[in-house]
Amino acid sequence: ALRDSGGDGIYVGRRRPGEGRIRRVPRDVVARNVVADGNARQGSSITSVENLLYENCTFSNTKGRPPQSGIDIEPNGKYDPVENCVFRNCRFENNESTGFGIACFHHDEESRPITVTLENCAFVGNRCAFAYAQNKRMTGKRGWNRARGRVVVRGCTFEKSRAHAISIRKPGDYLKLEIEDCTIRDCCQSGSGQHEVYFDHLYGDIPPVDAVTIMNLRIFQPVERCWVAFGDVGYGAARTDKFTGDVTVTSPAGTRKIALDSAFREWAFPAFWAEGEPKRRRADAGGGKVVDGAPGRRVALSKLRVRGDVRYVFHAAKAGAVSFKGRLVTIGKKPLPEGAAFEVRPLGGGNAVMAAIPLGKAAAEFSVEVPAAGFYSMRADLGGHSFLLAESEVPVGVDVSETPVSFMSFAGDLFFHVRGGEPFNAMVSGAGEVERVGAELFDPSGASVWREPAALWWHGWRGRGAVAGGLWKLRLSRPVNDRMEDFHVDMVGAPGVLFLTPEKHW
Repeated sequence: ALRDSGGDGIYVGRRRPGEGRIRRVPRDVVARNVVADGNARQGSSITSVENLLYENCTFSNTKGRPPQSGIDIEPNGKYDPVENCVFRNCRFENNESTGFGIACFHHDEESRPITVTLENCAFVGNRCAFAYAQNKRMTGKRGWNRARGRVVVRGCTFEKSRAHAISIRKPGDYLKLEIEDCTIRDCCQSGSGQHEVYFDHLYGDIPPVDAVTIMNLRIFQPVERCWVAFGDVGYGAARTDKFTGDVTVTSPAGTRKIALDSAFREWAFPAFWAEGEPKRRRADAGGGKVVDGAPGRRVALSKLRVRGDVRYVFHAAKAGAVSFKGRLVTIGKKPLPEGAAFEVRPLGGGNAVMAAIPLGKAAAEFSVEVPAAGFYSMRADLGGHSFLLAESEVPVGVDVSETPVSFMSFAGDLFFHVRGGEPFNAMVSGAGEVERVGAELFDPSGASVWREPAALWWHGWRGRGAVAGGLWKLRLSRPVNDRMEDFHVDMVGAPGVLFLTPEKHW
């Protein structure tokens, strides 16, 4: 038994080399009937190895220093191999973090493919039982995990995890993951917002997860809930034809079998931006009419805080000063990017003018001098901070002509103009594991056409056929479960601007 060390119970890997030192890779490592209990950092760390077998071993009660996993496979460099690693009949119990984690943050396309197999292992009472590319909370790191290779989890049981039983973070088909003949029972004990299986893709234009096979996964839930979630799904074109399998879920509501078929993939990866979907359009009126119900007067706007890359578009009816009211909302103790200010320039191109960003706890007036009538962009990179545009004397909206927009914490209404009969997509997404957003879409008559009470990943509505022309409203609300913090909104097909009031738009 290896008990109560201040670090790892077992460390398998090669030293970080000094000058001239030969880097030898450990080979043919076998551990049987080992108990690693109560160690501070890991039950076992594996950073580099060729041919490893752990059989009939127990890794339990790891707690004290991060990552605090039962086993953590984490190469120190891109050339550290992890090949032919087998874990058979092992037990992972009551570890503070992950029971078994793989975190190949340093691997890339030049690294040798990893090969890891878990057979007939038992996971009981860990925070997360099995994680490929543990999240930031577990490791303090956040990256792509572009390791290539194959990971097989076969005949394993996952019980009483405090969070997810299985957590996977991998974009696209970089690595082939196979889960076969496994059982999940009474997991997600830390809260109602959890799911037995969680896929996290990183927010952005990267490929959704693919090359996953889940065959004969049996899930037993103490309460009925959705068994799987897809957080931070990339908004690029989906390629998920190799996400296949079948899952059986038993809960107090009964037993249902779920095929991971094309219908499931459409639900999991809606592909609102795929080839053949409506395209993004420029943010100006494009020949349409500018509507100003209160010319020359500032009106209140939806109290929605744009985070990070703050992008507005407005229309000035004449040259001169344009009046706004707003405030910067700082997040924690993060510093503002140096020289943070609004850059204002004509949409068609031209010289930029700078406008100071109001500071302070209350919204304050600020103005922008424009040289002529027309459409202008107004943008600033605020890093992790956000901006609330509270009032405007001109038609103004949030620019989604390039990418989705990120909001933070507050509910409100957005508006966009649709030409009759033209197709469009309107979409919302939460962020991370438990940050959700509610949404409802209303047509120009005020009729509700779509509602999503708690979106964690991209959900939305496709407007097709006899689409009504006019001003549509997207209502953003607090989700029915979990919390509202960071969330994202997008719209394609109609002019790429989401207005903040129905009084001033185009």
